Amino acid sequence: GSTIGAPTANQGYTGGIATAGLTYAGGGGGAGGAGSNNVNTSGGGGAGVSSSITGSAVTRGQGGGVATTTDGASNTGNGGGGGSANSSNAGSGGSGVVIIKYPDAYAVVPGAGLVAQTSPASGGFKITTFTAGTDDIEFVESAGLLSVDFLVVAGGAGGGYIGGGGGAGGYRTSVGTSGGGASAESSAELALATNYTVTVGAGGAGATTGSRVGVDGSDSVMASVTSTGGGGGSGVNSDLPGRDGGSGGGEQQIFGIGSGTAGQGFAGGLSRQVDPTYSAG
Repeated sequence: GSTIGAPTANQGYTGGIATAGLTYAGGGGGAGGAGSNNVNTSGGGGAGVSSSITGSAVTRGQGGGVATTTDGASNTGNGGGGGSANSSNAGSGGSGVVIIKYPDAYAVVPGAGLVAQTSPASGGFKITTFTAGTDDIEFVESAGLLSVDFLVVAGGAGGGYIGGGGGAGGYRTSVGTSGGGASAESSAELALATNYTVTVGAGGAGATTGSRVGVDGSDSVMASVTSTGGGGGSGVNSDLPGRDGGSGGGEQQIFGIGSGTAGQGFAGGLSRQVDPTYSAG
């Protein structure tokens, strides 16, 4: 029988089961839930996780759906959709994001390689959002340690060619719920006048006729906190499983699903082969 890949602990969920020959596939694993299992309709991507670290609730880390070429939105870590028989090229995963919240008595100085925006101080805190790039950051003020809350979402993976949905990027946070059903982590204790690396992971490209399997998303980093890029969805006739990642890529043609990373996401979904034209994500 077919098997699905396990999620990465505390980062995402498994994908769904598809009955090939009826429709398409299961969805890619998300940070907040497993991909839907397909019966007579296309499986949906696994749920994301909502965070209010910025003061407004935003859901990120959703698994890619199937039978769609939809790209994951920028700075969400969402997985790309698996291609369908009518539109076989798959969607690309969305880029990740890094958000930090810290007391307004301090300032953060980002390196030139980062795209960053700091909100005006409110309620005694500042919030800096990094949307692209990689470089060091430094907190400035008097010497000592600074307690920093964070949300670090990796890039989502691309979907497979007529195949499984791409897994969502790994999702780690100290505010609210982390991926894979995990609790919030402790705040990061960072020293002042010290450089720390921040990297915003890019989304992986969706598969095409030649590549078959979606490209993994890239990792996102904030100091010692690393979230793992989503695993690419398996494609038709690739004879390859969904790839492991923050959340795993969905299966195509019973070759196995991608596992998620503990504390970041869930595994991709199963495909039960009846007609090799279709798959699970």
